[in-house]
Amino acid sequence: MSPLIGERYYCKTCDNYDLCTRCQQKGHEHELMLVPQLNEDDDQLHRMIKQKTNNQPIFEWRSVTNDLLPLNKCVAGHRRGGLPIYVGRAYHNYHLIPGTVLPTYDCICVPYSGSAHYYTSYEVLTNPNDYKLQWIISSNGNVPKGAIKGGHESNGGIYYIGRVACGGAFESIGKVHPSLEALYVPYGSKEWCFEEYEVLCLETEVSDEDDNSDLEGNDQKDQIVSDLLRNGRQALFKYEDDTISEIYTYESTRVQEESPLLKLIKQDVEETWDTLLSQSQPEIMLFFNKVKDENYSHFDNVLRRVAEYGTTYTKSSSILSLALQMVIHGYRR
Repeated sequence: MSPLIGERYYCKTCDNYDLCTRCQQKGHEHELMLVPQLNEDDDQLHRMIKQKTNNQPIFEWRSVTNDLLPLNKCVAGHRRGGLPIYVGRAYHNYHLIPGTVLPTYDCICVPYSGSAHYYTSYEVLTNPNDYKLQWIISSNGNVPKGAIKGGHESNGGIYYIGRVACGGAFESIGKVHPSLEALYVPYGSKEWCFEEYEVLCLETEVSDEDDNSDLEGNDQKDQIVSDLLRNGRQALFKYEDDTISEIYTYESTRVQEESPLLKLIKQDVEETWDTLLSQSQPEIMLFFNKVKDENYSHFDNVLRRVAEYGTTYTKSSSILSLALQMVIHGYRR
């Protein structure tokens, strides 16, 4: 029946047979399974992967609501006059960027592309289990053992949390960018780059005990998520042992069909097109939007193919290949 109302169930025996909550309560001849829910949120991709530790989370990112900072927030230093600053993060251009929380201004400041950007919607790093932290000196994009991940690039690359001293006080928190070999922090209206800095880490004995676990999960999680976003939903089937069984079972029975995971990857692909092409190749982006407006089903077919298989099959001319697909396979003025 359509539409499906409430939670969604699927039959493990019947092909492409889904039911809503109301119909599921009426019964069915075969076993029904609840469809795993994945919200449109990057962290949901991490949550579908099994935790590698049974310990409680070492840290938690907590959203700021009604300008009230959460308890157990991590103090990162002080402004002149002794006012504390905290570690936070916010989205900018699909990058999740660590930055400086300024409680007196009810905002966070994050660095990106030469400028400082201020947001009133952000998350604060908290330490609910009171683990011991330390700031360790490092340089040139390197991070010590136990470094805490603070966010990610739009393509999945990891940002770590760093700070620098300005005028005798630790005034600026920002992103350690390993691939660019530096720390970038916001100050005033600009983004500043430093080759030497301090990195927020767990004390060595804690990070050894917990296998360097952090709020984003372990390195295997990041690898799987990056693989899915780069190579499409088909990449999931290499990770059966790492994926929550209910999600893996459902996705494996919905090959070539719409699923919560495919929708999530489609959203990421479309956002990536919009972010990258709008700046580098605006004419191509205008063409994509024209196809989307005039022949959405065709646009969605191309988008879905990329979300299913990634762009590896297009080799080095991925944008040209996508444009040709838009033209050849059914686009009409």
